[in-house]
Amino acid sequence: MNTFAGKVALLTCFDIEFPELSRLAMEQGVNMIFCPSCTTSEHGLHRVNRCARARAIENQVFVITAGLTGGLHRFPDLVENHAYSGIYSPCDAFFSVDGVIAEGVYNRDMILYGNLDLKALKQSRETVTPLSSPLINCRRQDLYTVQINKQDLIQNRRKMSWT
Repeated sequence: MNTFAGKVALLTCFDIEFPELSRLAMEQGVNMIFCPSCTTSEHGLHRVNRCARARAIENQVFVITAGLTGGLHRFPDLVENHAYSGIYSPCDAFFSVDGVIAEGVYNRDMILYGNLDLKALKQSRETVTPLSSPLINCRRQDLYTVQINKQDLIQNRRKMSWT
């Protein structure tokens, strides 16, 4: 999706756990991936957040997570949710050492904000320094490619639709 800040992608919760989706988004010019999530266990919470951080590093993009806290008592499977939100960057010389721009507090409702430096992201993708290497330029495309079969995607969406 095009915005005033460039192209963004939306990968909801479970989607961020699949590296191929983020890679396809990056290859289409995405600089930011938004990832809202609803995790009903601490296992799910940590999977989503660790995968979000990995996707930021692998694809040299910003990943913004927003988790649902508290419970939705009308829905028995969603009585308890576990979350903290975060804004993540690549881990290299142009950003913080841990790739964390901002991170929320576990299971606390809050507004999280941070600065996303698109110029630094561009430099990160283009510059080789002792502390960084443009990972997206080091991929071995002679060994593998990522492709999507749009027809299968449409059919699988229909199968997975919630009623």
